[in-house]
Amino acid sequence: MTTLVHCPTNTAILLVGLKRDDGLLVFPSDGKIVPGIVTSVNPSLPINPQLLDVANKRTGIPAIEILVWQEFQEPVKLSNGEDATLYAARTIVKPHHIPSDVTTLPEMLRSMPADRNRVAYMKALQVFAGGLEEETKALDLDEVRRHIRGLETTGDC
Repeated sequence: MTTLVHCPTNTAILLVGLKRDDGLLVFPSDGKIVPGIVTSVNPSLPINPQLLDVANKRTGIPAIEILVWQEFQEPVKLSNGEDATLYAARTIVKPHHIPSDVTTLPEMLRSMPADRNRVAYMKALQVFAGGLEEETKALDLDEVRRHIRGLETTGDC
């Protein structure tokens, strides 16, 4: 597992998935520059405490209950041309902890222009959907063909 140590940019964008009682993930968003919680960070200090602090201040949820995915960090370009880094975190919340200005990730994606930033947010969507927790295997095309032919000859297909 990788460990996020330092942010490569002066600006971080944090997507904090707040899981409601009904299972729906909603995200607080400043919405002014890009979707998510946008914050200035000190690149020379460890990023995890900074992310947990901003998430705690924005949601009121104790930092100990927030999990920042250590395997996810994506570059994003701000509208002013500056670079930022996108991070993802999740937590389970009580209804009174959900801010009023929340939205779903698909709603965020629909509101974004069709550019490279949308790709970073789509990757985040995969993280929230369990993409980092799934065990996957890349297969060679020839290996897949051999497997399918094997199924055809045994009648399992």
